[in-house]
Amino acid sequence: MREYTKDSELLDFFTEKGFKVLENKKSLVFFPIIDSIVKRLHINNETFYNNKIFKLLRKIKRPVPGYYIWEIVLKKNDI
Repeated sequence: MREYTKDSELLDFFTEKGFKVLENKKSLVFFPIIDSIVKRLHINNETFYNNKIFKLLRKIKRPVPGYYIWEIVLKKNDI
């Protein structure tokens, strides 16, 4: 796993290795707000995580600025 600050860092790597980029899609990463609170409280209880109210609260999410799920479809160029 690696973090990239520019798309070209990874896309140029694939091009240099003989691949053609067919599709390139980035989506923001979202995380439940309640998870950061639970982590700070050091709660690790299965009963808590299976609670209906907690499950509803986990649906409230916020984006993580600068982090994306990056999906790339490549095709190997014929040599």
